[in-house]
Amino acid sequence: MDNNYTWKLLSSTEIGEKNWRDEDWTSTLLPFSLLPSQKILSLRVLFISSIFLPLLTDEDLIIEQIPNGIALQVSTGAPYHISPSMFSYNPQYGDTINETFSNFNRGLLTDRQWSNDEWQSTMSIGWLDNSYSHSYIRIALDFGNIIHVDQILVRSHGGSYEGVNWPNIVRLLISTDCVPFSAYSSSDCTVKSYPCTDRIITGGTDMNQGGILSFTFSNSLRWATLEFQSNAWLMIDEIQAFVNGREISNLINYYFLTPSTSKIISSSDGTYFDDGVRLTDGVIAGMMGPITGWLKSESHTITIDLLMNRNIRETSVWTLIKPDWAISPPRLVVVSTSLDGITWILFSEHGQMQIGERMLDAQRLFITNNNTSLARYIKFDFVTDQLFPGWWTMVSEVTATD
Repeated sequence: MDNNYTWKLLSSTEIGEKNWRDEDWTSTLLPFSLLPSQKILSLRVLFISSIFLPLLTDEDLIIEQIPNGIALQVSTGAPYHISPSMFSYNPQYGDTINETFSNFNRGLLTDRQWSNDEWQSTMSIGWLDNSYSHSYIRIALDFGNIIHVDQILVRSHGGSYEGVNWPNIVRLLISTDCVPFSAYSSSDCTVKSYPCTDRIITGGTDMNQGGILSFTFSNSLRWATLEFQSNAWLMIDEIQAFVNGREISNLINYYFLTPSTSKIISSSDGTYFDDGVRLTDGVIAGMMGPITGWLKSESHTITIDLLMNRNIRETSVWTLIKPDWAISPPRLVVVSTSLDGITWILFSEHGQMQIGERMLDAQRLFITNNNTSLARYIKFDFVTDQLFPGWWTMVSEVTATD
């Protein structure tokens, strides 16, 4: 519905026969665009069934907004650490170095080695589709300076062998101001989006293909973010860039905004390990799955680095609430801010939390301040809870908003 209270069709798609339940979520992309002057007052989703089959939709309907590269929170994509350490990362198909996990660097995706034919595990970095931990896979690129680029190629694989498939959706976001979908982005950052223009099969068999995902455009950029919606395993061998037919891939440094899939690491004490990006990736866990958690008899501190000074007016914690599983929100979270990571100022005098929105089993808790606070670092202190020491605190996201 627009400002004139008129319903207009924005998008439609045929979903087909699907099971809508917790164990088998169905999602579909309904893309549409608006003119700068257009605004939506209300959004209506209409399900139309076959004349032969009944239409049953009694589950929660979650509508996800996919922004054009601008982080919804200033903390989205920001690096962080937990003390005591809960980090575990052992990539199943990953870089031989860990620098690209935490900062821009070069690795397997810029080593000038790839397979034009069948998939070779030693040449690829891999992500397994997991809608509970990440809806999209994002890789940020840094060219070092503002330059003109005509084409970016991603050398990948598909065909379903060993579960390796071409991604469902691919797009490229570029900017001269910021890194799209990262803590470097902001509401005043200009981002342009380009779809994948071609998929070229370079060799292999029907079930085990090698090929290229091509983005052909002509524009100036400093940073870019490749975004994929995977289908089972996404395997990438190499990323290349060209201008006027000349390869400039030697300028590319990349940084995983979504880490490659890690091998499962068991915990002897039952701790739910963190993967190093989950708590600022912008994805909320509405139920048990990949999540970061600890017993309430333990205290933990999460410290976010916003990478630049920001005016912070609000912070929040997304936590699970499921009493029948001995999971409850934290009793108290104390938030502090700092410009240098050494001297800290209490953000909220009493550490009192306000209850926010609820999504399935996830509850949002706000810690706010009457005034804005200039900060680069934000520290969330989760204190021990002696009343329920055997219960669990499960956290999927911490946020900061300017």
